[in-house]
Order: sequence, then C-alpha cells, then structure tokens
Amino acid sequence: MTAGLTPTIHILGAGRTAGTLARAWIDNGVARVGLILNRSYASAAAAAEQIGAGRPVTSWETEFNRYMLDSNGSPQWILLGVPDGDMAAVVTRLTEWLQETPQMPTLAFHLSGQLSNEVLMPLQRHGMAVASVHPVLAFAQPETARRQLTDSHCMISANADIQPMLERLFSGIGMRCIAAPPTIDKAVYHAAMVSASNFTCALQYMAVNLARQAGLPEREALQLLTGLSRHSLSTIAEHGSLDALTGPVERGDIAATRRLLSAIESLPEVQSASLRSLSEIVLEMAKAKGSIDPEQAAELAELLESSERT
Repeated sequence: MTAGLTPTIHILGAGRTAGTLARAWIDNGVARVGLILNRSYASAAAAAEQIGAGRPVTSWETEFNRYMLDSNGSPQWILLGVPDGDMAAVVTRLTEWLQETPQMPTLAFHLSGQLSNEVLMPLQRHGMAVASVHPVLAFAQPETARRQLTDSHCMISANADIQPMLERLFSGIGMRCIAAPPTIDKAVYHAAMVSASNFTCALQYMAVNLARQAGLPEREALQLLTGLSRHSLSTIAEHGSLDALTGPVERGDIAATRRLLSAIESLPEVQSASLRSLSEIVLEMAKAKGSIDPEQAAELAELLESSERT
C-alpha cells in the first residue's frame, strides 16, 4: 500500500460523523473525497454540499470503475459510515460489487465504536486491508463537533502496516490517536463511551429539570450546571473519580442526604429512581474512598433503601 500519496476516500453512508470528518480532511488537505453513496441521491448530494467535495452517486458498480480510470494511481480507500445494524449487509453487497471491479481499493474502514474489524472480513478475503476507527466525540451537532476535533481522541484498530496511515489521516485534523489493544472487547468499550457521553446528557437533563423546579430559568440553570460539570470533569481528569467525589453522601451528612432524596422525588419516577440508584453508587465510592466510617455507611444505606420503598 502506498504510504506517501494523499488518499481518496469513498464514503458509503455520509451521515453526521463521516460528513464531519470528511469536511475536516478536505479543510486540512489530508485526503480527497471521491464517491458518496447514501440511501438516496438527495441525501448524498446534501452530504457532498456539506463536505464541500465528493461526487454523489446512486450506484457503486459503474461509477467506481469510471472513477478509477481517473485516479492517477492515488490510494483509494472506502469509509463505511453506515449504522451498525446495516454494516454486515452493506459489506456483503460491497464485496459483490468489488468482485466486478478491475482495480480493488486498498483499504476499507468503519467508524463504529461497537463493531470489531471482523465485520469487514469478507473484504479482507478479497485482498483489501481492513480497520476500524472510533472517533471519541459526540457528533450530534456537526459544526460543534468539527470545532471540537482538535485534541479529541480516536481509537484505531488496525494491523501494523495500516495503523500509521490512519494515524496520519486523523492526527492531520488534530485528533489524538490511540491504538486499540488486540484483545479489546468492543461492546464493553462502547458501553463505557456511551456511559461517559450519552448518560452525561441524561444526567444534565435531570439536573436542569430539578433546577427549573427550584425556580431557576433554564438558561441560567444550564450555565450553572455545565460550568460545574466542566470543573468536575477537569478534577476527575487530574485526580480520578474517587478523589474528585464530594457532596452529602461522600461526607456522611445524613440530614443533607435526606433532604436530597426528598427533593428528587419531585421528578418523574424514572428520573428520581435513576438518581437514587446513582446515590447508591456514590455511597459505594465513598466507602472505597474511606471518607465515611462503617456506622455512617450503614445509616446512609438504610436511608437510601427506605427511600426506595416509599
């Protein structure tokens, strides 16, 4: 595989994540964008407009062969940005298409945090290198995500020949690359990432609901809560979760914990139950930290248990 030439990346499934990355690659001159194939031509055309490059197409078979005639020998890579549930079917169809292609692309990679490289094995059996790259960043708002790419991380699963090429591609847009351990359990890894990202959104949602019930306007509540969260995450990054822990449960304050549990009962049941469960986890952390004695721990455990029964 040629390492020194700028790759052309053909995208199957140019959604928010693939589209945001492609725009950054174009802006930074680290890759070209070739064909874009989405569920519809209109969607592919919209993605090409967002990226500022690429050729939207409705089929792969004829367009790719035509594109290869004008490729001038540059590396041709395929990015699969399709949903996890569609990945295996898309790989099967892509493998069928490529059997009719005189010149195979050299690399195919996907962006799933949950799927391993195993899903791409049909392509590897036809002579392509395969890999996966998980950008550890929320892409709910593409413009915001594009600004956040610098100094965010990505996890790369690839063999030793491919790893440096993908590192150049992603470090070229400011990302910090980490090589995935060979034995990584991608499902458990993805659960960890979801816990840190999606569940943070859910926690902020519940906190804003409480703040509004306290009488704060939503805008001010968001400012206070996100500012507090940023400082908490900064302390966690520096000292770890246990040493960053504070609050009434952590210090064994029974009266304050009782008032806390009473306040969260104003939320819908699913939210108040979630916060009670989180309080139990905080109690486990406080015991592990050693910030409370056994008597305080027992009293807090009884208080949390009684709150669940009411």
